[in-house]
Amino acid sequence: MDCTTLANHRWLPKMGLVLCNSLPRELAYAVGEGLANAISLQARLPLVRAITSNVSVALGLPSDHATVKALVPRILRNFMRAQVDLYRAVRDGPSEIMHACEFDPSLLQAITQLREQGRGLVLAGAHTTSFDLLLLALNGVFPSVQALTTPNLRGSTRAMNTIRARFGLRITPVSSRSLKEAIQNLRAGGVVVTGIDVPDPHGAPFRLFGHEARLPLGHARLAQRTGASLIVGACGAIAPGRYLATGSIVARPDAGKDEDGGAACWAQSSYNALESHIRRWIEEWVMPHPLWPERMAAR
Repeated sequence: MDCTTLANHRWLPKMGLVLCNSLPRELAYAVGEGLANAISLQARLPLVRAITSNVSVALGLPSDHATVKALVPRILRNFMRAQVDLYRAVRDGPSEIMHACEFDPSLLQAITQLREQGRGLVLAGAHTTSFDLLLLALNGVFPSVQALTTPNLRGSTRAMNTIRARFGLRITPVSSRSLKEAIQNLRAGGVVVTGIDVPDPHGAPFRLFGHEARLPLGHARLAQRTGASLIVGACGAIAPGRYLATGSIVARPDAGKDEDGGAACWAQSSYNALESHIRRWIEEWVMPHPLWPERMAAR
């Protein structure tokens, strides 16, 4: 079993909980960072190749540039540290989750105002190392959050969804049924959250970091069809065991476009906004799938 298989195994969350229960934080960090270093040395692993390709495009640098080479193991170490913090927060309960992940005041104010107006809200995020901690904290602020996830659940994702559901998150893999539920939820003033920095063969071509990639359109379609607002953001570490969520409202496109055209325009605006959040937390960006596979193959 290689390191990537281990990292995706269904019992990784359980193992993480056991380690965090039995080890001090700093020692658990050291164990995780050791595993991260071992993974980063395996340059041919799909995980390492994907992260290398994605960050090189985001930074506008060749994949063999010294900055990129130094960044990849740092991202993996940050991911392992975030997992330790996540499992410790899960172990200690909701109050620790809220202590570990705070919201930028301007973001929290914007979300609160939209919620007070009874507006539905689509939160579209990037897969930074603390993505799961952010989901749990968000549900603590706004109960009954619906999370749209990949329909192909396996390994650690399935096990992690069990933990998410335990804290009240409504985990709904994308399907016609879950999308209907999301529409009803948003029209009733609810909150739907999803990650959008993922390759999507059923999506549409959008530009991200100056290059075209096939990415999700569904978050903008949901907002367009329900009159919901759209906020794009990400989350990153600000201190050991502490994370900050940042975000910005993406303005609805000008009237006059048809529904599909308006959704596509809105989605592109959301990716334009996402770039700044990923750049801010570039050392935390751990998208494990190549967004530009043709560029990865060429290197």
